[in-house]
Amino acid sequence: MNGDTATALMLFLKAYDLKKKVSYALSAANMHLTRGDCASAIALYKEILRYPSKLTLKQQCMAERRIAEAWRSSH
Repeated sequence: MNGDTATALMLFLKAYDLKKKVSYALSAANMHLTRGDCASAIALYKEILRYPSKLTLKQQCMAERRIAEAWRSSH
């Protein structure tokens, strides 16, 4: 994939800040992971999981799965 991941990350974070949609936060966390920033990805996934009532089951499962992925990648 040829893309500007830094800009994508910035835009996902800005979109989340403006609209507070979980999908934007998940996309930002995924972008951290894509960029190899496992610590930031884990921190954001954990923050997202603090509010389970705002998540669909699919979103919750994805965040949990991605935390495990990020943890494995960082160790």
